[in-house]
Amino acid sequence: RVGIHTGLVIARAADESSTTGSLDVVGPTTSVATQLGARAEPDSILISADSREILGSGFELEPGGTHRVRGIGRPISAFMLVNELGGTSVLTKALFEESTPMAGREHELNLLGERWRMSRESAGQAILLTGEPGIGKSRLARELVRSVTEENGSWMEARCSQEGTQSPLSPIVELFGNMLKLEERKSGDARLEALETFVESYRLDAEEVIPFLAPMLSIDADEKYPLTLDLSPQKKKERTFDAVLSVIFALAE
Repeated sequence: RVGIHTGLVIARAADESSTTGSLDVVGPTTSVATQLGARAEPDSILISADSREILGSGFELEPGGTHRVRGIGRPISAFMLVNELGGTSVLTKALFEESTPMAGREHELNLLGERWRMSRESAGQAILLTGEPGIGKSRLARELVRSVTEENGSWMEARCSQEGTQSPLSPIVELFGNMLKLEERKSGDARLEALETFVESYRLDAEEVIPFLAPMLSIDADEKYPLTLDLSPQKKKERTFDAVLSVIFALAE
C-alpha cells in the first residue's frame, strides 16, 4: 500500500553526526500521505487530488472516494493510480495543460528557435540544457515543442532514467516501443508484424535492420530474419546503432 500527497514539508537532518545525509521529513503533508497509504487497497497506490494535478493526464486513475484525514480540516478526494498511459509523450500532454505564461526567458527561447530554424535548413543541431532543478528546463523544452508543432514540424521524445543506466539504448527502446504500440500487442507475431509494417512504410531494408532492431525491442525474429553473418559482439553493437540511425534518418526526411 502506498499513499501520495503533495504539499510543503519540513526536512531536517535525521542525525547531526550522520555522514549519509539522511533526512527526517515532517509536517501535515507526510501525515496525509501516510493515512492515504493506510486506506489504500492491498498492492495499490492512493493519491490525493493535489497530487493528481501534478500528474496531469499521464496516468490512468480511478475514483478512490472522499476521506477525512488528520492535518486537513476538510474532506479530500482521493484517486487510485491504475497505470501509466503509454504512447503519448509527456511533453505532448503538457502542451495542453500549461496555464502560466512564459516570462523572463526570451533569450533562451530565441536561441532555441534559431537552432530549430537551422535544423530545418538541414544544418543539424544539438542543444544541451543544464541548470539547477526548478529553473525551467522542462518548460523551455515544452515551448520549443510548441513552436515545432505550430510549424507542422516533427519531433520525438526519449527519456533517460536511473533504472536504465545499464542499457544505453533504453530511451530508444521506449521511443520505438511507443511508436509501434508494443504494449498493446501481446503476441510475438503481432509485435513482429508491427515492426515489419513500420520498416516497410519508411522503405528501409528489412533484412538489414530487423535482425538488429528486433532483439533490442525484445521481439523474436530469429526464424524469419536470421543473422547471416558471424558477427562479434562489438560488430553487432555497431550494426544495431546503424539500424537505429537509419530509422531516425528516415523519420527526419
